[in-house]
Amino acid sequence: MIWLCLKFNNLPLEIFSHKAKNSARVAVITDGKNSKVLACNKKAESIGVKIGMSLPLLYELTPEIRIHKRQRSKEIAKLRELARWSLKFTSQVTVSSPDSLLLEIGGSLKIFKTIQKIIQKIKNDLKKIGYTATMSVGPTPLSAQYFAECRLEIIIQTQRELSRTLGRLPASTLEENPKSSLLLSQIGISSIQQLRGLPRKEVIHRFGNKLLANSDKALGRTPDPQKNFIPKKKFITSIDTPYSIRDSEKFLTAINKPLEQLILKLSIQERGLITLEITTKKHDKKTLITHISTNQPTRDQQYITSLIREKLNQIKIKPSFESIILEATEISNLMAQNKSMFSVSDPSKEKKQTEIIDIIRTRLGEESLYSLCEYQDFRPELAWGQVEPGNTISRKSIDLLRPFWLLPQPQHIRNYSKKLWINGELSIIDGPETIESGWWDNREIKRDYFIARNPGGAKFWIYQERHEPKNWYLHGIFS
Repeated sequence: MIWLCLKFNNLPLEIFSHKAKNSARVAVITDGKNSKVLACNKKAESIGVKIGMSLPLLYELTPEIRIHKRQRSKEIAKLRELARWSLKFTSQVTVSSPDSLLLEIGGSLKIFKTIQKIIQKIKNDLKKIGYTATMSVGPTPLSAQYFAECRLEIIIQTQRELSRTLGRLPASTLEENPKSSLLLSQIGISSIQQLRGLPRKEVIHRFGNKLLANSDKALGRTPDPQKNFIPKKKFITSIDTPYSIRDSEKFLTAINKPLEQLILKLSIQERGLITLEITTKKHDKKTLITHISTNQPTRDQQYITSLIREKLNQIKIKPSFESIILEATEISNLMAQNKSMFSVSDPSKEKKQTEIIDIIRTRLGEESLYSLCEYQDFRPELAWGQVEPGNTISRKSIDLLRPFWLLPQPQHIRNYSKKLWINGELSIIDGPETIESGWWDNREIKRDYFIARNPGGAKFWIYQERHEPKNWYLHGIFS
């Protein structure tokens, strides 16, 4: 048997890439309290964003970066979608969570002739759909996976090559156990070959059976049966259109019944719609008309129809097609919820907020809306950031009076005869509040902030630099 491993190292990032513009800087952060950068695109890398970077440092480097919180459920759903896609290359596919697929490609050589041609075809097709993968080949599933985890894009077919190449890999590859890895390094064992040279009983006594058991499976000495991926039934419906459709309302009328059928299928499986694609078909040729996305899974037909209407109003429908196809390309669990007799919260409020987000993004695009979060930084320009709606990051807020409107860049204030002017002479009504911060990252500020008011009653947040020439600047507006 010949096994090909596809390891999608950038999956946490690539599931969001289709939503971002090519010019956008995008980063994915870990979940949890002390969130850090897990992955970022090349645009972000080019300005110095690095994996492991803290959020305050990230926003200091580039305040305009697009942040996504890691969504493991979406990664798993996409991995299964890629597994379904890979069935066109072989009938034997295994999903190895969290980010790998194993393909038995021995039988596929009858069609593709060589392993290199299979790999090249998969690379080309992945590029078209916006995904990348490390690809490694071995005679056993675990060996191919270990090579991919070590980012070795190699083709190993013989037992001799397998034993030699596998022996060079770090011993820690066999098991994700920091304690075992530390102990092995302390006794001078760094490779699998060195580990295999130790007495078997002593290794099992000290480290347990898993290290050597995985080594035996990778070498093909013990069986390693794989669970075949069985694709779930597609959530797809269609309708023939014998008459010409030229406007959006007739189009909506035509898809009403298939949409009802699609929602019924989702309801039976206790699933909700996240992404819906609408295509037309003529003479076996499909054309994508539009797609809609929701912030939360839903089965509300009226609501879904309203989103489709918003999309259709933005495009011109070509009347020459024979049928319309509706496919739920992204779904999620959505179980029915019981209503409480004594509920003090109103769940409809959260639903309305989600719907407003979806409508705005449907009309203006995915990048048109984001949420704000606070960061524990005294420098005003670094005390906030952008996150996906609903993915706010908890941070201790600084309990200080701050203007709602903060200028992107502080503006110099005119000074006449030692008097400050913004549409009239300013009078100081509060301050100073001294802020000195940022000496550790080469963006140090030393400022005295004041609240000032002009003759018209407008209130401003201004500051004077503490170093010469002690200029005055407008930084925010209260009212």
